[in-house]
Amino acid sequence: EPISIQTWMRLSHPDDLGLSDKLLKQHFSGESPYYECEARMRHKDGHWVWVLDRGKLATRTADGAPLMMYGTHQDITHRKVQEETFRRSAHHDQLTGLPNRTLLADRLQQALLVANREKTRLTLMFIDIDGFKGVNDTYGHEAGDLVLRSMARRLQSCIRASDTLARIGGDEFVLLLPDLRDAPSALALAAKILNEASRP
Repeated sequence: EPISIQTWMRLSHPDDLGLSDKLLKQHFSGESPYYECEARMRHKDGHWVWVLDRGKLATRTADGAPLMMYGTHQDITHRKVQEETFRRSAHHDQLTGLPNRTLLADRLQQALLVANREKTRLTLMFIDIDGFKGVNDTYGHEAGDLVLRSMARRLQSCIRASDTLARIGGDEFVLLLPDLRDAPSALALAAKILNEASRP
């Protein structure tokens, strides 16, 4: 059944209105033959679903303003969830959920560009777990995985949201601290990490 632009705007996610408005205007001005946009809309049960909107202007008012469109709303939530899962798995370690080597390399490159531009320093720490092979050999890989997940949480508790803790393989972690710019602060953090990691 027909819906007004007011109803459509009320049901659309506020963060997606800007893009859909831009694409609508492009279609209305003749820059695009039809309107197509992926956006979130509020479901009748209250949660957000991803929708592929497709439409075409049907009629205009006497002075040329858009009056009526026809089109479809297709639920693409499942596809968007799959895309996010694939995107996340490409940049995050599946066991710990931490950034992986690929994402670390990207963030390190960005941090180095900033440090070079602003003539500042940053801190990079390489961390591995002493005796980890013995845990796997003695108690099995499930116990080893438990240790890795626990260590990831402990390391994260020592850093800020702006820092990057990555697992780059096995028991190897890398910590990128773009705002930690002097040796005494880096050494103090290293001592804090050693203390946290040494707890039984």
